[in-house]
Amino acid sequence: MKTSFLSIRLSLLTAGLALARAGVARGGSYSANFDDGLLPAGTAVYGNAFVDTSGGTGGSGALKLTTATTSQLDCRA
Repeated sequence: MKTSFLSIRLSLLTAGLALARAGVARGGSYSANFDDGLLPAGTAVYGNAFVDTSGGTGGSGALKLTTATTSQLDCRA
């Protein structure tokens, strides 16, 4: 049985319509304020991670997962 161009095109159109009807997956978002030095309820940090109350942008709080070593502080050298 020979497949015609029309049948392939119809199959692709049908598959496209099925995918379009399946809906769109949307990503979530989350934000937290670390200015008070506390972790959000129900969360924890492990290893060397910590909340720094003044290490963020403009002196705001920040969750720091790693810290720079001395050799990483000035990359203009």
